Amino acid sequence: MTNKFITRTSLLWTLILTLFGTSALHAFPPAPNFTIYGIVRDQVGVRIPSNGTASIVLLKQGIKIGQALITNGFIDYNYELQIRVDANRPGTEPYKASAYLADEQLALAVELNGQLFYPIEVSGDLSVGQGGERLRLDLNLGEDKDGDGIPDTWEEWQLYQSGQLPNNLGQWDLTQISADGDFDKDGQLDWAEYIAGTFAGDHTDVFYLKINEFDGSSSHFEFYQITGKVYVLEQSYDLVTWTQVPFSVGSAAAVDHHSASAVGVVSAQVSSSSSSSRSTLFRLTVR
Repeated sequence: MTNKFITRTSLLWTLILTLFGTSALHAFPPAPNFTIYGIVRDQVGVRIPSNGTASIVLLKQGIKIGQALITNGFIDYNYELQIRVDANRPGTEPYKASAYLADEQLALAVELNGQLFYPIEVSGDLSVGQGGERLRLDLNLGEDKDGDGIPDTWEEWQLYQSGQLPNNLGQWDLTQISADGDFDKDGQLDWAEYIAGTFAGDHTDVFYLKINEFDGSSSHFEFYQITGKVYVLEQSYDLVTWTQVPFSVGSAAAVDHHSASAVGVVSAQVSSSSSSSRSTLFRLTVR
């Protein structure tokens, strides 16, 4: 009796383990989603507008498996995309055909008016993480033949604005402009001018912040704005920790950011604490 019981029990456990092992080889529970977010800009550095049709598209083997609308609802980014990730454990199969394997190369596109455009940043080796990560990935549309991260169209525009023309073959000397260069010698990198919307070929066209006066309760300042850009003001007492503060442009109410609708110098102000004896430092960021 005892031997039979042991035999049947052993057989039962063998069957359970066999069935469990077969299931484990077929699929494995998914890893947490891999999230990418950032700002999508066109080939001249302008944020892609939120019009209900522009979106980030996730591709796998050329097939669309996911997408996220481009929105202007956030200051620091205009898209966020969740990507399903399979843990890719040895001896297992993907739990879902539309899931990316951990460390698999990522394929993205931007869909505008029914057409797909491929950002510069995804032309290289961009891989999905292990899952659970959140990665900032700003995307810039256009061609980048010289591989400096700046769209060629914008570089050609800067060269033309500075008085240069292409050679007899229609080729521009794009080596004069680079992400870490300063073409017009105004102290601002070409990449910074691309982001700010200023001309990299005109040393008088610069992004700046100038504090004009402090009247005891508010600091009055001015800055140079470009249509379509978003500006955020931050303050610090030690140049280490920065805190975003509301400010007002012209006679408008104070806001946490300013979206420019015109080009030119604007006056603004920010309330200051008169009780603080510490010097307050300000910086303005542009997106």
